[in-house]
Amino acid sequence: MKSADFSLLAPLLLAAAITPALAQQPNSGVDRLYVLECGHGTAPDQGRFSPGYNDGKPFDLVDNCYLIHHARGYLLWGTGVADKFFQRPDGLSSLGGRPNRMRSNTLASQLEQLDIKPSDIRFIGLTNISITSVTSKCFPK
Repeated sequence: MKSADFSLLAPLLLAAAITPALAQQPNSGVDRLYVLECGHGTAPDQGRFSPGYNDGKPFDLVDNCYLIHHARGYLLWGTGVADKFFQRPDGLSSLGGRPNRMRSNTLASQLEQLDIKPSDIRFIGLTNISITSVTSKCFPK
């Protein structure tokens, strides 16, 4: 009488048991993403950002903020150039080779257009501290 070789059967049974568990993972809870215009400008020298490449050549910059609606509330990723520069046609002047920054619309007015109050936003994510990331007065707390 021959004995059965079950060495191939074990991995198949394991795969059959795991597959339904993986297929039933809950979704991320993110149901909406808004891309907000949080500033733009011109940098006078690309070489400032990548030395030796296009030294002295100007280029355009865009500063987007992202409002994400999640099951736990709203997350705002970045706050952009300060709303006060919306009133200045030339924006924040370039100093020492830094980019000139300006706003086409305020963060506050963009949130208002979406019928979202700053107090509705539970989380704010910042990647760094600069003129383009921690300047909004929408969030006094």
